[in-house]
Amino acid sequence: MNDHLGLFDRADDTGNVDLDELRAALARSTGDAPPDGRRAARASVPEQRPGGSARQDQRARREALLRRRRRRRRHTLLAVVVLAVLAAAITTGIVLWRHNAGRVADFSGAPGPQVFVRVQSGDTREDVAAALQQAGVVASTEAFLDATTNDGDVQKVKPGYYRLPTALPASAAADALVDPQNRVGQLRIVPGRQLADIRTGAAAASTTSSGGATASTPAGGTTGGTAPSGGATPSGTGGAAGTGGTAGTVEGYISAITQAACVPLNGSSRCWTAQDLWQVERTADPVALGVPDWAVAAVQAAPDPSRRLEGLIVPGDYDVPPGSTPQQALQAVIGGSAANWNTSSLVAKAKSIGVTPYQAVTIASLVEREGTAATMADVARVLYNRIQVRMPLQLDSTVVYALDKARIATTAAERRNPSPYNTYLHSGLPPTPISSPGQQAVDGTLDPGDGDWLYFVLVDRKGDVCFSVTYAEHSACVAQARRNGVFDE
Repeated sequence: MNDHLGLFDRADDTGNVDLDELRAALARSTGDAPPDGRRAARASVPEQRPGGSARQDQRARREALLRRRRRRRRHTLLAVVVLAVLAAAITTGIVLWRHNAGRVADFSGAPGPQVFVRVQSGDTREDVAAALQQAGVVASTEAFLDATTNDGDVQKVKPGYYRLPTALPASAAADALVDPQNRVGQLRIVPGRQLADIRTGAAAASTTSSGGATASTPAGGTTGGTAPSGGATPSGTGGAAGTGGTAGTVEGYISAITQAACVPLNGSSRCWTAQDLWQVERTADPVALGVPDWAVAAVQAAPDPSRRLEGLIVPGDYDVPPGSTPQQALQAVIGGSAANWNTSSLVAKAKSIGVTPYQAVTIASLVEREGTAATMADVARVLYNRIQVRMPLQLDSTVVYALDKARIATTAAERRNPSPYNTYLHSGLPPTPISSPGQQAVDGTLDPGDGDWLYFVLVDRKGDVCFSVTYAEHSACVAQARRNGVFDE
């Protein structure tokens, strides 16, 4: 019998219970009992049979193990489900990617509202695509590039502003971009014209006053630009100098800029008038307008604010920002011209011949009005020679400039006009240029011909010009011109 109750200190050598010890233990147990002789109940410890506690522990361990196994099975199942969902999502993504591989975003359907898009000088096809995508014209740069891979017209698109619908298919956007009707804000500055509109009419031939030089061509010049509409035709182009034309108006640069800036968008426009632009021309800070540094002082000192920017606009093509304010529009043209002036040889060459850049532009404007393509360098030499000997220039072109007239004939009364631009009355150069000179006039001014001439006159309707040193020689040339029908009596 084993001592499961812990009543014995030890077993005898035979493994049996010692009866004496058993009796002693029972006696001790009886002696500890309560006085009423009853056994105290052990309420806190339930009665158990030998071996019951071990079985309960084993059962508890088995149940805990089962619970852990069930949890592991649930976790494993959840992981399998998650992995299955992820695998399905990845598979779906791969299928969709393969389905759309090689396809790029592109618009379809009706076009949207119009926008302005600018193509800048030096832009690549990729740059143009990015500008169109940013403006909402195309859905993606890739679509436009794909549509224009072999499109030579798009690859040659000119810098400027374009009015285009939004939400266009890439191919339609390419077609719209090369359509000249969609390019807006274009401005062409023709050599020989001026800021203001000028009146035209039947132009009479010019006769020289005593000792005066006779203008050899009408206003408008012959440096690649066209003659003013209705004005006399430059003799170098086969027309007859001094011939008449239909009365009208030659558009000046202020009117041209005003028209270039007025571009409707989606049926509405924010246009302003030529008077609005004239106000800016008269009052705006020259520096803010972009006037070259070498011209600022002369502009500020000009006696007539309406003529202070004359001659500073370089002939050529410009892009006026659509929707711009009057000051922004004028700044675009004046600033662009300043960049052209300052990157040319004007400043350096003017210094080399002893004049300022502003004086060179002023002389070139006179050469533009007085010379032909073949004679501009020699006309410039006549002007330099007269300035050197302090002889009045006596140019009819300066007289009619003050009158805003497009002709070369002047009357005695007009030559007495006290305007500071009247070079019959005032020695030296006029206070500002009288036109925008073309490149040939500028080149002739900076590299004048060789000669001691003080006079020149057109002697026939083919455009031949007679240059003279003395007044007697000049008088003979004038007589020849009259015989050839160049001048009216």
